[in-house]
Amino acid sequence: MGVQVSCEADENGLLYLKAISIPEDVVPGDYEVEIFTGKNVDDRELIATLSIRIQASTEVTKLTPPPGKAHFSEARIYYDDSVELKVGETKLLDVTLETREDGPGEVTYEIFRVAKEYAEDELPMPEGLSVSIEPSKFMAYPDNTYHSTITIRTNDKLAPGEYFLLFERKFENVFWQKGWIRVNVE
Repeated sequence: MGVQVSCEADENGLLYLKAISIPEDVVPGDYEVEIFTGKNVDDRELIATLSIRIQASTEVTKLTPPPGKAHFSEARIYYDDSVELKVGETKLLDVTLETREDGPGEVTYEIFRVAKEYAEDELPMPEGLSVSIEPSKFMAYPDNTYHSTITIRTNDKLAPGEYFLLFERKFENVFWQKGWIRVNVE
């Protein structure tokens, strides 16, 4: 069996890492751990992907903070993961980064189209759809709040339907996260 992760979600849908189990025979390196909901294989659903780096060590490492402790001092990022708009409309989505005790570090946001939710292969934007985020790169310092804006523009050349965007967030020495935004165009 490979790497196993135990998480809990709060009432707001935020995931909290409770424990991670790494077998002794796992080769050090970078891994992607998929996090699913559901208790059975038949009803589980992928909800997140956790990027981890396993390093060789003879020491027992502890989670910081230990399970059961609050993560109140860790940086958080908030944004809407779905949007509805009509052909010809423009929508703005706010992205809020609360650094709390984390930082300083460079923050980089990238956003691009993918085929479906949880897909990662970049696709070209269809004609009539443009997406940007500003600012997309900046320095962030502890105990600050930063705002960026995702702009989603459509015009009459875009076919109505559902489109998915992959939103990658990197905060130097703090986190590297991925999230998907569903764009429903009527």
